[in-house]
Amino acid sequence: MMQICVRKLPAAVLVLALIPPAAVAANARTVVATGTLEPVATVTVGSYVSGIVQDVSCDFETAVTKGQVCAKIDPRPYQSAVELRRAAVATANAQLALHAAALTYSKATHDRNLTLVQRGVVSKDGFENAQSNYQQMRSQVDLDGATVGQRQAELETAELNLSYTDIVAPLDGIVLTRKVAAGETVAASLQSPVLFVMASDLKRIRLIARVSESEIGSVKAGDAATFTVKAYGQKTFTGKVVQIRSNGVVADNDVRFDAVLDVDNPDLLLKPGMTGAVRITTREN
Repeated sequence: MMQICVRKLPAAVLVLALIPPAAVAANARTVVATGTLEPVATVTVGSYVSGIVQDVSCDFETAVTKGQVCAKIDPRPYQSAVELRRAAVATANAQLALHAAALTYSKATHDRNLTLVQRGVVSKDGFENAQSNYQQMRSQVDLDGATVGQRQAELETAELNLSYTDIVAPLDGIVLTRKVAAGETVAASLQSPVLFVMASDLKRIRLIARVSESEIGSVKAGDAATFTVKAYGQKTFTGKVVQIRSNGVVADNDVRFDAVLDVDNPDLLLKPGMTGAVRITTREN
């Protein structure tokens, strides 16, 4: 006699078996948008001081590290200013030392005359004269001390201006734009002139996708996305939504909001300014 074996399935499996496959993914949807690639961070590098550019060592596409010198402004006028301020500090310190010695002597004279006037050996007028000299020297030493502080501050300012003749990279990244050449005169009297535009390391890049008002409600941070760019045909790149920005922009009679996608770019195929056709996979609540 043939025996039939019936396997008892768990209730959860039975429930899933009864749900049509299309219903499982019913809440998933794809939001289509276009966007522009841009660096994670972009910095405009200018000059705080004026002068003739002696050297430019960074060019377009140069990889730079934070603190690297990319250009040099003629430092000689600023070096002269530093030496002048150092001499002023030395003079002020010498003046302070001279008057400090005079103060010591005037104090000794004052103390001695104080004893003698009490014994009647020195006249009151003589004591008052010694007292006046002592008080004047104290004031002079205080003034000299303040002068030393002022001269020191002027020296530090001159040294700071000298350091500004080195135009350095403010971050690790790459030079996007060079707007200066050796021999040019930089005038920073009114506003800081732009010498370079630098971007953070392009191995990580961002895509700013503009999503329609009717779709933005379903897009959330953490949603996965894919996109293509014209330069590589149908080659697909991946990203992840990291931010939804609140400032809407009106375009084609529709309000659009920026969804920021974080994108890995290890081969540096993606360039700032490229346009991406984006598909964001999201799941409604």
